[in-house]
Formats: sequence, C-alpha cells, structure tokens
Amino acid sequence: MKRARPQSGFSFLELALVVFVLSLMAVVSLPRLGDFLWSSRTDAAIKDITRTLTYARSSAATSAAVLYLHVDMAEQRYWVSRDPSKESKPERREDLAELHRLPNSVRFRDVITAGRGRVTDGRTTIRFAANGTVETADIHLKESPDRDYTISVHPLTGNVNVEDSYVVQKDLE
Repeated sequence: MKRARPQSGFSFLELALVVFVLSLMAVVSLPRLGDFLWSSRTDAAIKDITRTLTYARSSAATSAAVLYLHVDMAEQRYWVSRDPSKESKPERREDLAELHRLPNSVRFRDVITAGRGRVTDGRTTIRFAANGTVETADIHLKESPDRDYTISVHPLTGNVNVEDSYVVQKDLE
C-alpha cells in the first residue's frame, strides 16, 4: 500500500503571517535605525573636528608657526590655514589640513573664543600659537532641536573635551 506523501512548502496563511511579522519588526526598528545613523554621523563629525584640532595644535608646535582653524558657519565647513583673515580660502595645501564639511544632520550652533566671544554666524577662527598653546575655545554643535554637543579646547595642554550638552568653559563665561 502506498502512503500519501505530505505536501512540501508553506500555506498562504503561513506566508502571510511571516510577512506580517517582518513588516511589524521593520516598522518598529526603522525609527531607531534612523537615530543610530544620525548618531553615527554626529560621532564621526565630532571625531573629525577633534582630530583637526589636535592636528592644528601639533602642526603649529612642530613647525613653530601660528595656525588658525577657520569655522564657516554659513557653509558648515572648517579648515586649517596660516591666514587669519576672514577672506582665507579653504585651499588644499600639502602642509595644512584639508577642507571638512559637517554632515547635513549636524550644524554649528556657535563658536566661543576668548578673543572674539560668541560667534553664531559667518566665519570665525581659533588660534594655535607656535609654542603649542591654543586660544580657549568652545565649539557647539547641534544635531536636532534638543541635542547639543560641546567640543572644548584647553588653552595650555590643547586637550580636547567633548560633552553631550551645551557647556561653556569658565574662562569664556
């Protein structure tokens, strides 16, 4: 006597249930994935600014030259130059850091320096002296209406500190 072979495959109901569960998981996880991607872009921007600040300080000290970090808040970009003027152009030179742009999800909120105070638009600079000291500065970034970050530069050591909130160094208040 022949036995009936069970049919292989899935029923329509089983497939529909799997598609429903996968769709539900996607709906729940996509907003978090967006936050994760925004957050990773912000982390990358903060690390890039930190590396540029460290590079500018060490380059100024080793070359015994005054350097400037230019921050262009209108264009959301920054670069290192020997030219302190607001007309400085972000040109690629082999001895200076290249032009950097912030990702679209991150903006400069303001830059506070000991010499110029708070600058919220246009361009400003942070001065790196030939002896390795740095102008006291706070760079404030905004990721969303409720997420601010502070990148602080210590004037004597050049150490860079990052805070997950809007903070102003005591020397700049």
